[in-house]
Amino acid sequence: MKTKQTGIMIDCFSSGLDDLPRAKQKDVFSVLQVLDKCKRFSVFEATANDDIARMMTRLMHKGYSVISADGSKKEYGMLIKDVGGAYPWTNVEITDGGRRLLDEGVV
Repeated sequence: MKTKQTGIMIDCFSSGLDDLPRAKQKDVFSVLQVLDKCKRFSVFEATANDDIARMMTRLMHKGYSVISADGSKKEYGMLIKDVGGAYPWTNVEITDGGRRLLDEGVV
């Protein structure tokens, strides 16, 4: 008698964005740190909830600026750039503006 062999496959489509607490998923600096480390994100984690979905849309399609307490404005421009990837992954590159934001530690 032959024994039937079974196996399981576990898919993990996470770069760490979905491991961030919801409050940090709304924080540009925290999300940018994860993307800088992993260099990619999955469509599943980027759309897991409204907070991270809005943040990813902002990072991918809008420039970023900070207004200081003295009223001066610092422009960073686009923070990440889509450099390809195969579904469900999007590979990203941190732009010069994103690198400056990370280096300055702006929150």
